[in-house]
Amino acid sequence: MDKAKNKLHGSEMNSLKSLTISITCIILLNACVTSAPPERTKVISHQEIIKNEKEDMIWAMPSWCENIKQEPFQFKVCGIAKSLNLQTSRTRSELDARKQISKILGNQCSGTEREERRNGKTYFKSIYTCETGEVSIKNALIKNRKTERVGNNFVTFTEMSLFYR
Repeated sequence: MDKAKNKLHGSEMNSLKSLTISITCIILLNACVTSAPPERTKVISHQEIIKNEKEDMIWAMPSWCENIKQEPFQFKVCGIAKSLNLQTSRTRSELDARKQISKILGNQCSGTEREERRNGKTYFKSIYTCETGEVSIKNALIKNRKTERVGNNFVTFTEMSLFYR
């Protein structure tokens, strides 16, 4: 009788074990099934991002930057830069303006660069010779500067001019 009881008890254990495994599998399978279809992520192209950034910056552009009035014996440009950091935005807009003036000078004047060593330090000097005389890019002056907040970024506009008389 004890043997029959143990046999019955063993089959109940196997039944209970297989029932537990079955329930666990069902729970795991249900966890994998989603009731709603997954949301589609919208892929935005790099050109679309740049276009949106430009549109964001255009509304903030000051009129003096949009319509730069050129004057005799003077190069005028507007540098634009965007950054999360205010100082970086300002510095980059100034560098952008200097780069534009350098391109103009490179196209309209002949340039020379000299390297000088004084007291163990190296100095570079860029001189452009135009029809009216010599011009140095370091004589460029900031005429106007404006910084706007666009989203999380700072956008800075810097008007710079260089006299070449």
